Amino acid sequence: MRNIIGAAVATICLAMIPGCDPSGGGKGMVVQTPETAEPAGLRDSAENIQSLIDQTPDGKTLEIPLGRYKLDKGLVILGKKGLKIVFAPGSRIIISDPAQTALTIRESSNIRIENAFIKQASPAKSGGNGVSGGPAAAVRLEKADSVSLINCEICGGHDAGIMAANSHKIEVRNCFIHHNAAAAFRIQECDRIKIADNLIENNGAAFQLDAVNKVDMYNNTTSRNGGYNGEPLNDSPGLGR
Repeated sequence: MRNIIGAAVATICLAMIPGCDPSGGGKGMVVQTPETAEPAGLRDSAENIQSLIDQTPDGKTLEIPLGRYKLDKGLVILGKKGLKIVFAPGSRIIISDPAQTALTIRESSNIRIENAFIKQASPAKSGGNGVSGGPAAAVRLEKADSVSLINCEICGGHDAGIMAANSHKIEVRNCFIHHNAAAAFRIQECDRIKIADNLIENNGAAFQLDAVNKVDMYNNTTSRNGGYNGEPLNDSPGLGR
């Protein structure tokens, strides 16, 4: 994986990451993720990716290289400021237990996620970190401020695709949000929400909003929401990725 440190690039190599190239070539941290690494093309890399998130300093950028990553537990961004995570186009993050939120952003500010493909698998299991131990959202924001999800694909959520509570300044732009059981968006007690230029289709509902303020929605395409019942979902070809 590649860890870009500000405008001046510094090389970091964590021993926990297989394939790390200490020479770096001036490009930071590198993990080799060949497409044929395993017959199913999946790598169980949750702990590695989580460690990278935890150890990337505030205000820096973490780049995730091309690969298909199967996670047994969700990723958490906790207490971070100014973190940017950029996935190589075509990468896949697949959570094997839909009772686990695939990506949680909690008590963090100025977070930007780009090019992420996030999918929850079927069937749902008991427990997990969803509401009251039930099915979880694919992406969850809790007490977060200034979060942007750009050019992402979010699908297969056994609750909402994106759930946000007690958060501020949320931007979701140029994303494909589909086949989430409850809704594409479930937003509660949030303000300054921008939802723009997205394709939103085949969800239980498009929007579930409660106690929200200053919502700006434009140039979204919505279709076939309201009838999806959470049937198993195959990998999506995405938006040309």
